[in-house]
Amino acid sequence: MICRSIVRFTFKFRSMLAILLVCMAGVSRKCMADFGKSGWTIFKKAQTANSRGIVSTFGHYGSLSELFYNPALLAPKDHRESFLFSESGMVGDKLGGVLYNEPLRHGSLTGGLVGYDAGSIDLNWIENGELMTQNASAQRDLLCIVAYGYRLRNDLFVGGSMKAATSQIAERNSANALAADVGAAYVSPKGLTLSAALQNIGTSTKFVEKENPLPASAYMGAGYAAKISNYHLLTGAGVTYNMIDDRYAPEVGAELRYQFVSMNVGYRFNAQEQVLTLGLGVCFDNVEVGYAYIPGIYLGTTHRMNISFKFQTPLEKRTAQANKAHTAAALASPAKAAFAKITSQGRQPLVNVGKLQGKQSRTVN
Repeated sequence: MICRSIVRFTFKFRSMLAILLVCMAGVSRKCMADFGKSGWTIFKKAQTANSRGIVSTFGHYGSLSELFYNPALLAPKDHRESFLFSESGMVGDKLGGVLYNEPLRHGSLTGGLVGYDAGSIDLNWIENGELMTQNASAQRDLLCIVAYGYRLRNDLFVGGSMKAATSQIAERNSANALAADVGAAYVSPKGLTLSAALQNIGTSTKFVEKENPLPASAYMGAGYAAKISNYHLLTGAGVTYNMIDDRYAPEVGAELRYQFVSMNVGYRFNAQEQVLTLGLGVCFDNVEVGYAYIPGIYLGTTHRMNISFKFQTPLEKRTAQANKAHTAAALASPAKAAFAKITSQGRQPLVNVGKLQGKQSRTVN
């Protein structure tokens, strides 16, 4: 049953998949270029355990990762939510951050802080004929970001974000940067999503006399969500164009969710490192935990983890309080207690509660 559904899904959307593959093949030669001129690691390294190929196209349940790819995808968020994420591995560097989302009338406001530590290095120099040595932090970056996603229609979203960052090299030189993202997303009722964004458009100061340009880029992608039996399948593909390095970066991703467990995979065609991402997610009511394993090619393995927690909305709190009050009132009499027990089990009483109060001897089915 599941296999036949997957075959029908692939056959139905074979044209779209073929176009995406042709586009990726066309830019693959240019994608394999060496690392370019753009700098500011914190802007490029801020990622989570969720597959980028999925998150950058139509977002992800229980995550605020969209903040780093397309702020328009934050618009449908209807819960207060906190999100913590971290990354470790590669060459001993570490990254971590905390985000918070506040739903508003026509969209969502999201903000957070991200920190990056590249580890320590030994500095050696000659002073007054003597060899001096000092252990210092190789690089420390801090990023502050605020974004807003707005619902133009139920199927059309726009959004923007402002970023402020600071970077310090070897505890000697530092620089500051200010950048902005803008994006738009269309979500079809049939499951198709289109996403486009301009990222890291801004300016920065110099490290002494050396310019370190921001990784300004443009993104375009598409995704599709389908339900196959009791499984939810998400697929996405997109291309990022780095304007400073004149380099394309295609990527694909897929996620399969069953009840409270999800698995995702992502693949990048442009990178010499962190090409493949394998992820696992588990959801417990309002809490979701995610983990990603990124095997290294030349460097070490990278591990990413994140956890999100959704708070009840004011409407949900009022509804829960009202239900609790109704239940307490129902327990005031045997008849109402029976009514409360029946409704809590999802059944409908065959008689009116008012009649039950006058005729306690009647049986409620």
